[in-house]
Amino acid sequence: MHEGSLVGTWTLESFVIVDHARRVVSHPLGDHPYGFVVYTADHQMSVHIQRQDGGASVVEPARPHHEGPNSRDVETVVTTHDYIGYGGPYELVDGNVLNHHVSVASVAEWVGSVQVRRAELDGDVLTMHVVETTERADVRVPRVTWRRAAVSPFAAAAARRQYWRNLPAMPGSALWEGLSSTSVANHMPLLERYFDPTLPLVDVGCGSGAQTIYLASRFARVLGLDAAEADAARAHTTGPDGAVEFRQFDLLNPDTVAALSAELGDVNVYTRGLLHQLPADARPAALDALALLAGDRGHVFVIEPSPAAGTVSRAPLNSAEDPARRHRPDPERGIAPVGLAAGELDQLFAEARFRVVDTGFQRLLGADRVPDGGPSHIPVQYVMCATTNEQGSTPAQ
Repeated sequence: MHEGSLVGTWTLESFVIVDHARRVVSHPLGDHPYGFVVYTADHQMSVHIQRQDGGASVVEPARPHHEGPNSRDVETVVTTHDYIGYGGPYELVDGNVLNHHVSVASVAEWVGSVQVRRAELDGDVLTMHVVETTERADVRVPRVTWRRAAVSPFAAAAARRQYWRNLPAMPGSALWEGLSSTSVANHMPLLERYFDPTLPLVDVGCGSGAQTIYLASRFARVLGLDAAEADAARAHTTGPDGAVEFRQFDLLNPDTVAALSAELGDVNVYTRGLLHQLPADARPAALDALALLAGDRGHVFVIEPSPAAGTVSRAPLNSAEDPARRHRPDPERGIAPVGLAAGELDQLFAEARFRVVDTGFQRLLGADRVPDGGPSHIPVQYVMCATTNEQGSTPAQ
């Protein structure tokens, strides 16, 4: 485990007391306590836990003060308080020991101490045991289990705004953009086959607008849409005036989607790398919105990084590259390089109001170069589909 894997918000799954054989002996905060812990990239943490079942705390006699809280101190505090919380700097030692340096706490005696936790990370599940500082035969250790919280739509939108504000104003600054002349051009045969040229085309999640501008050179009316205002503003500065229109647009707002549908009628939809940025429970609603925009005559073309793209996003960059270009996706702040598991994209469309007419895998040329000087390639999956209420299935000529 490394410090970067801790960064983010974790929600409480369970808080139990276990014996030396790791058997659960009590639930001091009830069966369903609530809580969360936050670790930041600048080594600050904050944790808050409370009981939810309305049960009464047990008042126990005070125990002798130890040099730093040990497991018995923690158990006593949890047993006698409905809420505990503390925060301060943290450090990871030897890959599995977390030292929480308490600066502020609901328990005054903990301020200035170090809360030591032995941590184990298994995917999105983080398990912590309080490290016992005294040797006792009857050792009882609090065990806390956390699960990584999904990025909220609000946090994701804020992260995108910050990302684009900090991105240098040069082509290819974002890893996934690549050159529109090669990336979008590779898909033009599919777009020309299925997209009705008489319909408007909307690029949903347009980012800097590089792909949108290329699409505007091939289709009569193109709109670039993005939830982040900074994205749309940045896109305005990158394209020729009048060639393409950019708007701020929230795909998850039904009123906004309905208003655009009423304004434009049926449209063709191009979207690249959008779905995996959304929380999993928001993706079906996003597909419903795309289906509403497409209507009876439009088609939807979706490109998403495949699971193999994760190795590309983590690969080292060529040291000869301009450091200003090295703006990687930031999963801790909601900019995820890859998020859909194998087969997940197919499953999403199978459960949505779409009929898939073409799908496949490709490798798109990225904006970076790998250490040997060659270009980076991003593995992606594409899906071309029509809504299930489409009238007829003949591709556009």
